[in-house]
Amino acid sequence: MYFLVILAFLGRITGETFFRHYENGNFTLKCNGTVANEKETIWYEAEESLQEFQVINYCSNQQPKVINGPNKCSDKTKCTNQLSTSDSKGGGVFACEQFINTGTSQTCPLFTNVTHCRHYNFFIVVIINMTADKETFETIPSKSHDNHLVEEESNITLSCEFQMKQPKQTFVIYWIKYTETSKCLFSAAREQYTLSYNTHCCIDEMIEGRLVNYTSLDSEEKHVVHNMTILNVTDSDSGTYLCVVNSWARNKHVWKIANNLSIEVRNQAIPSSASVTLYAATGLIVGIIIISGIAWLIYKKKIKSKGKPPAQLPRAQAALEISGDECSPYAVSSSKDFQRNEVLYSLATSPYEDPNAAYCTVGNTATSGKGTGDEIHTVYAVVPQ
Repeated sequence: MYFLVILAFLGRITGETFFRHYENGNFTLKCNGTVANEKETIWYEAEESLQEFQVINYCSNQQPKVINGPNKCSDKTKCTNQLSTSDSKGGGVFACEQFINTGTSQTCPLFTNVTHCRHYNFFIVVIINMTADKETFETIPSKSHDNHLVEEESNITLSCEFQMKQPKQTFVIYWIKYTETSKCLFSAAREQYTLSYNTHCCIDEMIEGRLVNYTSLDSEEKHVVHNMTILNVTDSDSGTYLCVVNSWARNKHVWKIANNLSIEVRNQAIPSSASVTLYAATGLIVGIIIISGIAWLIYKKKIKSKGKPPAQLPRAQAALEISGDECSPYAVSSSKDFQRNEVLYSLATSPYEDPNAAYCTVGNTATSGKGTGDEIHTVYAVVPQ
């Protein structure tokens, strides 16, 4: 059972969406299957709403007919993989499926069915009729052929604006990334009482989660502005984007390409001439500051080295040492008797030394030139080992 279901899906085509633009009502569509001459093809055409499909009951070079009524998808006519028509309704939306055998499903394609989107070909056929366009849409300044250069991982907003001549006129907006195999990014439809979203085309699953959309209408519901924002753009988002509007008026489809623009995504932003000048001036100022700082440090280092005292005072060769005591006669001050040619030394303890450190005293030595009772004492401090 499951094996037969898998075989049925393998026999079908791979789901794709195609955008076709024609200048007149004659067009030919080709179902994009493999080994098409060995398969049977079934064609469908969307109704006025461009949402629900009905099967085409035969295929030829003449205008195809469709089956009306509740069984419009049960009795299916097998066709070739090409559909040629001189459709006078101004295009529309078509779908096709292919089978190796004659077994077919009893349902019509649905855009909201993920399985259908992956296994049917869909064709959005746009035929521009300038007369019908002027009867349906107001003329407003066009934003066509805009080119946008954007930086990778940034966001970009695409705008679509148009105005209907009649208030509360029904319409469908398609955002399409136009390539050989096109991608429908978003759809918005104004129905009789409400707006519906993503019900009129198979949405590209790869970009759906990065889209933010906003639609606004004026009080008369004639002027429409729709914005679509693509978040975190990547290189794969480069390409041509179309905002295509459809309205059903006077028993035919009326199409308008409201915006046609190109997006080029680059890895790095292109700096302007003003930015280059700013960067150069900033670099020059920073360089001057760095050089000045280095010069100041060198100058301070030289000044400091000139005023630095000797690391160690020389040892007094004739200093008196007392046997039995651990006195170190390093002189830091002296008093000289020029008549007797004698020098007396004293050593002060370090400011951080223990004030209770042991000390020793040299016996009284009378100095020439002094009166009776005048004595000079030399004090030595014990230096810890």
